[in-house]
Amino acid sequence: PSHTMILSQDLIHLNIPLVIPLVLLFCIPITSSLTCFCTDQSLCPASKCVTDGQCRVFIKKRADSSTQHGYQCIDKDKLFPPERPFNCENSKAVVHRYKHQCCDTGNYCNLNL
Repeated sequence: PSHTMILSQDLIHLNIPLVIPLVLLFCIPITSSLTCFCTDQSLCPASKCVTDGQCRVFIKKRADSSTQHGYQCIDKDKLFPPERPFNCENSKAVVHRYKHQCCDTGNYCNLNL
């Protein structure tokens, strides 16, 4: 406690305003990007996409019983509601033929789902 008081007094003595650095810290926009594996060649010819949202993987059962895997990005503005986005939740009505899962734990995280 006494160290904090001495530090505060020293800063005041040096005429260093404490409010300005804090205000600047909260005004700096923090943007993070996530790189995901992507199989949609029309949207991501390099087999990757970059998003501010989440990576997704899906498995679709076709009429002939074969399966199709897909990988893609979902931008943050498409994730609703943010705490549990619909486009990352499986529907009970179609779970037998379509499943998907999202992640934002690191680059290419959708390869590990």
